[in-house]
Formats: sequence, structure tokens, C-alpha cells
Amino acid sequence: MSAFRESLLLQVSGLAEKLEERMFHTYDLHNRLIQEKLQELSEVMERIGHMETELRQVCRTMEAAYKDLCLQPEPAAEPPGVPFSKVSLFPRFRARHAEANSQIEEQKTNRPTN
Repeated sequence: MSAFRESLLLQVSGLAEKLEERMFHTYDLHNRLIQEKLQELSEVMERIGHMETELRQVCRTMEAAYKDLCLQPEPAAEPPGVPFSKVSLFPRFRARHAEANSQIEEQKTNRPTN
């Protein structure tokens, strides 16, 4: 009977070790998958942050353009001697637009490449 118990104990110990190895393998696999997904999520969140910044800049530019449109008097007839296309109707808009574009370009050049 003791030989049977020892044989049974050896079998149970062997099965327990195999089960433990499989569990560690499964945990390791899942851990790697979770790490990959977290890395992807981090990258997506970073891109969203950049897009939010760009959107805020566009909103500020549009706000400035709207304010300029509301504050500018209606253009009268074309000024004598100056072609209408050369008259700057929205100087603040153009300045802010140029500033926003330069900030966007600067962000694009400062982005880490993957």
C-alpha cells in the first residue's frame, strides 16, 4: 500500500509541476499581450493629445478670424491706386494663422518617430 501511495504522490507531484509550468507560460503570454496593448494605447493617447492641441489652435484661429470679421468695417469701394487684392482685411487673422501654422510645423518636427 505504501508503494501505491508513493507512486500516486509522484504522479500528483509531476502533474502539479506541469500545471504550474503551463500556468506560468499562460501568465507570461497574457502579460506580453497586455503590455503590447498598453503600449498601443499609450501611442494612441499621445496622438490624440497632439490632435487636441492642433484642434485648439484651429479653434483659436477661427475665433480670431470671426472677431476680425465682426470688428472690420465693410470695405468701401476699391481704394484709388491700390488693387483690392493687395488690401489686408484681416491682419490679426493672418498673423495668428501664420503663428498657428508655425507651431504645428514645430510640433511635427519635434514628434518622436516610431
